[in-house]
Amino acid sequence: MIKFFRKIRENLLSENKFSKYILYAIGEIVLVIIGILIALQINNKNEQRKTENKIVSILKEVQHDLGLDIQKSDELIAYYKTKDSIINLIQTDKLTYDDYKNENRNALRYAIMNAFHMKIHKNGYTNLTENVDNVPEKLKAVIEPLNEIYIYNKYEIDKFDTRVDLITDRVMDGLAKSKEWYYRLDQPQLEDEMIDFFLNDPYYKNDVDLYQNAGWTNLTNHVTVFRENAINAYKQINLLIESNEPLPDFIPHNLVHLTKAQLNEYVGTYKVVKFEAMMVHCQN
Repeated sequence: MIKFFRKIRENLLSENKFSKYILYAIGEIVLVIIGILIALQINNKNEQRKTENKIVSILKEVQHDLGLDIQKSDELIAYYKTKDSIINLIQTDKLTYDDYKNENRNALRYAIMNAFHMKIHKNGYTNLTENVDNVPEKLKAVIEPLNEIYIYNKYEIDKFDTRVDLITDRVMDGLAKSKEWYYRLDQPQLEDEMIDFFLNDPYYKNDVDLYQNAGWTNLTNHVTVFRENAINAYKQINLLIESNEPLPDFIPHNLVHLTKAQLNEYVGTYKVVKFEAMMVHCQN
C-alpha cells in the first residue's frame, strides 16, 4: 500500500502537476489523521473495557464481603434473641436453683459474660474507594448505598462491640475482685454460693439490664438496618454488573427485581379464573 501511494506521488511530481500533488498530499495527511483517530478510539475503548472489568471485579469482591456479613448478622440476631430470652427469665425472677444445676447451667452462668462480635469485612469497599475515580457512570449508583453501610452502619456496630466488651469485661473483673469462687466458675457444677449470687444479687441484675439494653438496642436499631442495607446493595450490584448468577440462599428472594430476559421466561398464556371468597365471622 505504501509503495502504491509513493508511485502516485512520483508520477504527479514527474508530470509537474504540482496542484494535484498538493491535493493528494492533503488527502494523504487526512487519511493518516483519520487512521490515528480510529486507533485512539479503539485504544480508548479497550482501556475503558479494562477499567470496567476491573471495577466489576472489585464490586464482586464487595458483594462477597456483603454476603459474609449478611450471614454473620443473621447469626448475631439469632444469638441475641436467645440471650434476650435468658435475660428475661433472670429479670423476672423465673429461674430457680434447679435451673442452675441442669443441662442449661452454662448458658445461665455466662449469660452476660460473653458476646457475639460482628467485624465487618471491608476489603472490597476499600479497593472500590481507591478506584472511585475510575468507576463507570452506569455503576456509580451503588457507591452512595455502600458509603452508608461502610461508614455509618459500620460505625454503630463497632461502637456496640466496644460497649458490650466494656460490660462483659467489667462484670468478670468485678467478680474476680469480689468473689473468692470466681476461679472455680468453670467447674462442671455450680456451687450454692454462686447460684445464690446469680439468683439474688441486685447489682448483678443491674448489669444484666445494661447488657440487654446494649444488645437489644444494637440488634433492633443497627444490625437489622445494616442487614437490610447490605441485602439491597448485594441485589443492586447483581443488577448493575448484569450477573447471571442466582441469588444465594441467604439473600431473601422476595421483591427481587428481575431483568427483562428473566421475565421473558415467564411469558405464557394465562386466564383469570373465578373463585369464591370465604367469609369468616369472628365474635369477641
